[in-house]
Amino acid sequence: MSYDALAPVYATLERLSFGCALQRARCASLQAEAVPANVLVLGDGDGRFLEQAVKAWPSATFVMVDQSAAMLAMAKRRVDTSRVRFLQADVRESLGVIEGERFDAVVSHFFLDCFTETMIKRLVPDVAARLSSHAQWFVSDFAAKAWWQRGLLWLMYRFFHNLTETEAWRLPEYGEVLSRAGFSSKRLGNWRAGFVVADVWRRD
Repeated sequence: MSYDALAPVYATLERLSFGCALQRARCASLQAEAVPANVLVLGDGDGRFLEQAVKAWPSATFVMVDQSAAMLAMAKRRVDTSRVRFLQADVRESLGVIEGERFDAVVSHFFLDCFTETMIKRLVPDVAARLSSHAQWFVSDFAAKAWWQRGLLWLMYRFFHNLTETEAWRLPEYGEVLSRAGFSSKRLGNWRAGFVVADVWRRD
């Protein structure tokens, strides 16, 4: 599921398709009521969210995990690397690269949609085990309700599956998985007629 080939043009493709909507969804999490101290960032790609988070949360430290070496290289050029640890890893295999660490926030923007629901059922408990009891989980993703949204999502999945070998063919019910794991959500915002959404999840 490598995004290396897509890395140089990813931001341009995003802006052509969605304008600023996806970045606004990512940055909605920066208005968090409780400012985190140690943040796990899963799959931020070229680091556009991370760049803003480092500025918005000046006392926080970050661990960014991404499988793509090219995306990580782009992210490193955006931020003060003294506060960020970059790890190239495939979360489908293990999060052992962060064994023993505890986080009070995890960020997964447009990330969970890359996996099957079976994989998310494995991933969520693995991440949750590394979170403090008061941790916040920020999720931005798509929510296809209207026919045109479902059609666009169908095209997007086929594009990314062919180009990046993304394993998912449809949007997984990640919200149900998070709910069953003891998290409840609060909507932070929505864009493009509700096609793009941002939520914060907390343990009940």
